[in-house]
Amino acid sequence: MAIKTGVNSGRYPDATIDCGTRNRLNRSLPKPIVVFEVLSPETQIEDRTVKLSEYNSVKTIQHYVLVEQEKILVHVYTRDESGNYNFTPL
Repeated sequence: MAIKTGVNSGRYPDATIDCGTRNRLNRSLPKPIVVFEVLSPETQIEDRTVKLSEYNSVKTIQHYVLVEQEKILVHVYTRDESGNYNFTPL
């Protein structure tokens, strides 16, 4: 399922937690809460920059989780009260 990140744009994350009511006619998620991306050498720059910015524009997304593929490490961006993401490596 896609996450709508703009008027005519969307992303297909590796995994998503969505808490909205799904309309079968709509191919985008209604209320994505957590987005997961698995980092690879080819995609990690885009995941950390472009996708982070696009997902930040979707106000329902509370956590953006980047999972390292080559080592045991997870990066979590959590939205604070002001609407900005704070970064926490786990």
